[in-house]
Amino acid sequence: MRILAFNCSPRAEHSNTERILKPLLDGAREAGAETETVYVSKEKLGPCRGCMSCMFRTPGECVQKDDRAALAERFERADVAVFGTPVFVFSMSAHMKKLLERLIFPMVRPYYVKVGDGFGHPVRDGGDPTKMLLVANGGFWGEQNFAPLEASVRQLCDAGVVDDGRPVSEYAGSILVGNGVLLEAPGVGYPLRPFFEKLKAAGAELAADGALSDETQESLRAPLWTYLGMDEEQALASINDHIRQMEPASD
Repeated sequence: MRILAFNCSPRAEHSNTERILKPLLDGAREAGAETETVYVSKEKLGPCRGCMSCMFRTPGECVQKDDRAALAERFERADVAVFGTPVFVFSMSAHMKKLLERLIFPMVRPYYVKVGDGFGHPVRDGGDPTKMLLVANGGFWGEQNFAPLEASVRQLCDAGVVDDGRPVSEYAGSILVGNGVLLEAPGVGYPLRPFFEKLKAAGAELAADGALSDETQESLRAPLWTYLGMDEEQALASINDHIRQMEPASD
């Protein structure tokens, strides 16, 4: 089992995204998987220019000479691709958006096909399908905070199809962490140990099954303040008090 993680946080290895990915991948590796992490913000990867060359003039190849081709090769070799991102403006980071556009557009043909109630593109010939797992964390919590992002990744998995209309990729699940700012707060390492143990167990499950069960996904969705014995009102008061202390003093 080859698991490739894309850390799409602008803070790379110093991010809360990394604090979630590391125990997840540790668990997968201990269960026998081969793992690798790509820090997208450190790659030479320009934004999509919308020139459509990869569709018509140079089919399947982007005209930009950067790290895109090497990243695509690693993506296609992986059995599971893990996309880790902070939630920015209720969606993915700019690094993840850029990565997906550059990876996916050259992989599909321009023709339209009907997919369920929507549309998609047929994929070009290539390797075996890659499953996709979403890992996201945000300061806010609750389903509505992650819904637009999760819907985008699910739609992406459905939209690339083989000739008979079947999706070529499979959505392997999601790890959605609310109140993720606690991951870098001083003094909370011990209370969060059960959360990190769940992440390691999820990694082992991913290595064995190539996906996460509904039960595993649900077990990781409790906001992090619950591990500190708080209720929501206490969590909001604590967060806002911390923010007030960070603001510059007024004259």
